[in-house]
Amino acid sequence: MEDPSKMTMEELRERASKLSEKFDDPDVSDQTKEHWAALAQVYLGEIDRRFQAEDRRLQTAERASSAWHAKRDFGMESLVILLIGAELAFAYVGWREGKNQQKVFDQLNKSSAETARTLTAVREAQEASLETQKHTLDNLVAMNSALQDEMDLNITEALQFSGTRGGSQEQISFSNRGRTTLFVWGSKFDGEPRKMQQKATVLFPNDSATFDVTAVVKRFVQTSGGSAPITIPFELYFKRENGTEYMSKGTLQVYQPNKNLWVERITSIRKQW
Repeated sequence: MEDPSKMTMEELRERASKLSEKFDDPDVSDQTKEHWAALAQVYLGEIDRRFQAEDRRLQTAERASSAWHAKRDFGMESLVILLIGAELAFAYVGWREGKNQQKVFDQLNKSSAETARTLTAVREAQEASLETQKHTLDNLVAMNSALQDEMDLNITEALQFSGTRGGSQEQISFSNRGRTTLFVWGSKFDGEPRKMQQKATVLFPNDSATFDVTAVVKRFVQTSGGSAPITIPFELYFKRENGTEYMSKGTLQVYQPNKNLWVERITSIRKQW
């Protein structure tokens, strides 16, 4: 017979099954059936041996696995214990550090309180200084306003009529009778557009500026149709050295028939133009 140990499980089952099927054949002798039964028992014994060997292998593997799991569990428990010990050690170190930090914080709080008191005192001193400076500034503003008012009062009387010149051209002159330099920029006579200069006429104290009014006087004389005096309103535009703008207003009187010119008293006010 073939060596059962070299056969596969399927072959062993197939051989044992075929032998069992022949037991019911009436034409086979009992001696042959006994022989077949012995062969089937050999095949089944080999199958049983293999099952037992597999069972032992599985048991061995299970014991090995259990031993590995036990070692693993022991290692993990040991690691957990070590971690707990390390955590306790860190907690103790942290507690010590916390005590030291609390001492430092207490000192910082005391120092911060002292600093806050110092800063409060400095702020109060600064507020007092600012209040003093505010009063000083208010006084300076009041003084400046008074000086400005006085200067404006002087300026209103500064630009005044100073004379005329006749002939082929009619001209009127204005003098700076104030104490500051003036810059005359232009003029406007009734019925004419404003005439502004690209460069100002500088009037130092006691200097004069002359304006040609020939065309204006001629036009008004031609349209008056009578001998009554002619009144021509005018405006003069000038500035101070600091750039403050002023405007002077007055009237030019033309006496017919000799065409004598005269300017009534003019007034100057601070006004942007």
